[in-house]
Amino acid sequence: MKRGSIITLSSSAIRCQKSNFMFVSVRQISNGGKRSKKKIYHRDYQLDKVMDLQKKPSLILQLKSIIQSQNHQRLLLRDLEKEVGFVAKWNFMSIIEKYPSIFRVGGGCGKEFPFVTLTGKAEKVARGEGEARNLMEPILVKNLRKLLMLSIDCRVPLEKVEFIGNELGLPHDFKKSLIFKYPEYFSIKVINGRAYLNLENWDSSLAVTAREERFARERMLQSAGGQNKVRIMKDGNYLGPFAFKMCYAAGFRPNKSYLEELEKWQKMEFPSPYLNARRFEVADPKTRKRVVAVLHELLSLTMEKRMISAKLDAFHSEYRLPSKLVLCLIKHHGIFYITNKGARSTVFLKEAYDGTNLVDKCPILMFNDKFVALSVDIGADNCKVFDVDSENQTMAGVTTQLMLLNKVMKPLRRWGIKSAAIFFPIGYFHEFQSSTKLEHHYFSILPHFSVPLSSSNNQMANDGALRSAIVWLSVIMVLVGLFTFSLKKIMVTYAFGMLGISGILLPDWDFFDRDFSRWPYPVTADERAALQARRSGFKRLFNFSFLFLIFHFISYTILEVELGLSKALNSLHICEYSTRH
Repeated sequence: MKRGSIITLSSSAIRCQKSNFMFVSVRQISNGGKRSKKKIYHRDYQLDKVMDLQKKPSLILQLKSIIQSQNHQRLLLRDLEKEVGFVAKWNFMSIIEKYPSIFRVGGGCGKEFPFVTLTGKAEKVARGEGEARNLMEPILVKNLRKLLMLSIDCRVPLEKVEFIGNELGLPHDFKKSLIFKYPEYFSIKVINGRAYLNLENWDSSLAVTAREERFARERMLQSAGGQNKVRIMKDGNYLGPFAFKMCYAAGFRPNKSYLEELEKWQKMEFPSPYLNARRFEVADPKTRKRVVAVLHELLSLTMEKRMISAKLDAFHSEYRLPSKLVLCLIKHHGIFYITNKGARSTVFLKEAYDGTNLVDKCPILMFNDKFVALSVDIGADNCKVFDVDSENQTMAGVTTQLMLLNKVMKPLRRWGIKSAAIFFPIGYFHEFQSSTKLEHHYFSILPHFSVPLSSSNNQMANDGALRSAIVWLSVIMVLVGLFTFSLKKIMVTYAFGMLGISGILLPDWDFFDRDFSRWPYPVTADERAALQARRSGFKRLFNFSFLFLIFHFISYTILEVELGLSKALNSLHICEYSTRH
């Protein structure tokens, strides 16, 4: 008789880009030697989109916090790299240019260094953050107490609380503002050389889960509506004291047997997550359902009802989570959703979202939405509005090229190359030897050239990354040519690199052939002359590189032809000599 097969799901999920589901590998162990199967894990595009929509708001809020932490509420642009690093600096520079209704660039005249600060309207909205923090304090105290009550010994390592501080909404100084402020609730104790956040008093009124609160509200609404019959819906939802709300993906269609098993599971009783986990057997089905309730409650305590899977996985010992946590989350895909969007995978509580919108928002999230909403306010102060046309698009491209030049030259100066003469032998770019001078000139013209454009018309958003990649590829070609031992290879790679650098930066500079007098931008004569001189330098460098490359290509072709002819003549002489002798 054939033995029953054992099916286990691996913790790795393979994402399909063009389909509405993802394949999860399933290993099947049996004596029949069958091939491994694939189990479909349906994707939720709305929750995937949440991760994409939060990228730019997070940069805006991070830059706001950095500016507010500086003296006089202004950040010198030369210090931006110290705060966020060299790579992330350019993302923030793009944010500064794209949202002039929130960030204002000043200085750059005389001895004053360029700086960025909040606009008047943004400062007015930012003053409401203090009120939002005050409203958040009792919520944070309550959630922190419930977090400790969920643990086995009513204590959690302090480093793990700091690890999920952003998800909980804790301030950076929460030790001083929350823990030490409420000694009747919290205390810090050192056990075996490790600091723990300890719960001082147990409150039975807090030992109520978010699932139980939702059930109480729905039962009240049902009794008010006069509906007493409780049944399992086709989507798996069931109104009962031990049931979870199911939110399956659009492509998932449960069959009859699946709904029957789900009905048994929904009606099955289980202990409260706030009871000590040591009292229950791990293999008991009720204990397994209790683990799902613990995960549900943990995500409910976070601000955005989601958490990075690695952070959730860090609480194995405190909450007795299953060793195969990903398998548990995938099995209950009607309650949780794992997305691979972003740098790390994130676990969502599906019932907390309506499409891409969070249903219940705390005060600090409502303040963040209000501040980020300024990014679509075109009529903010210190911002001139013009018609979006091709010439405005060219002006946006000018600032892009100046940033790209600084992006190319800065790592070279880090390597000890003080001048650009190694790449520009004609000497057109002596002005770019100093990073401070380049940034000074760029931000002196930024208030005039930066106009509010839609992302589809803004070259910084469309092709800035592509141009940056081509410039870096050209620089790498030049460096490879410098370290080769063949003179011809050096010259050819050098010419290719120069052609790429000058050619990719050249097109937008055709703007400076036009007449500035008809433009409403206040461009001074000195700025006009300097920009036109740089454009002329680009053109001369482009022409020189192109002719240099053509010359070496022709000479290299002639040499190859001569070499081929000489080899052919040598072979003829050898054949003639062999026939004679």
